[in-house]
Amino acid sequence: MPRRLSEERTRKKIMDASTGSAHRPQLETAGWYLADHSKVMTETPVDGYDAEPWNGISDYTLYRENGEVLAVVEAKRTTHDARLAEYRRLVEHRILELFSNHPTIMAIQRGEKIDDWQLLELERTLTKELGEGDLEVTPENLKKVFAHTADSFLGLVRQVLDMQYLPDYKDLVARQFEAYVTQHNYNADQIRFLRAVQSVFLQKRHLETADLYEPPLDMFGADAVDRWFTEKEITEVVAFANQMAV
Repeated sequence: MPRRLSEERTRKKIMDASTGSAHRPQLETAGWYLADHSKVMTETPVDGYDAEPWNGISDYTLYRENGEVLAVVEAKRTTHDARLAEYRRLVEHRILELFSNHPTIMAIQRGEKIDDWQLLELERTLTKELGEGDLEVTPENLKKVFAHTADSFLGLVRQVLDMQYLPDYKDLVARQFEAYVTQHNYNADQIRFLRAVQSVFLQKRHLETADLYEPPLDMFGADAVDRWFTEKEITEVVAFANQMAV
C-alpha cells in the first residue's frame, strides 16, 4: 500500500532522523552538521527562494562561509510509494555528499567567482556519479521521482537544492557557442550552420565530424560544411564542441 508522508514527517524521517544507531542524519553524513548554525539553519525564511512555500519557510538552508545562502533543501510531501521515496532520498544524499567536497562548490562556498568551465566539470562529475553509479539516475527516473523538467544534472541540482544561480547545461553550451562565433569572422551562412550544430551537440552531448554531414545538418545541403568551412575550421569546431562533452 502506498505510504504518504507529510512534509514535516518527511524531513524528520528521511532528512534528519537516524534510521538506526549506525546511521547518522543524511545531511550530516554529507558533511553538513545540523549543530553548526553558521552552515545549516532549519525552518528559516530565505529571500530569493520560493517566496511562498506551502508552509512559508524553507526546511534547511545551507550557507557559504561568508554567510550567504548556498542552497535550500526542501523536504517535500510525498505521495509516492516507499521505494520511490527511498530512491529520492538516496539521490539527494549522493548530491549532498558530492557537494560537500567538490572544488567548484567549495569555491562557491568561499564566495569565489567561478567560470563556465568549472560548472561544466561539475556537470561531468554529477553525470558520472549519478548517471553511471549504482543509482543509475536517468532522465526518466528523475521525472518520476522529482517531477524534474531540466535536461541536465546541473538543472536537477538547481531544482533539488533550490540553487537558482546555477545555470543549466544548455545555458553553458549556448554561452560558449555564442563566444566562439563572436571570436570568428563568420558569415551569415556559417553562423546559421553553427547554431544548428549547437542543437545537435546538445542532443548528443558530443560531436563527431560525421555528424556535420548527417540529418538534420544536411538540410543546408549535402556539401554545406565543405562549401562554408575549411578542413581546419571543421576540425576546430569539433574540438571546441567536445570541450563541453559530458
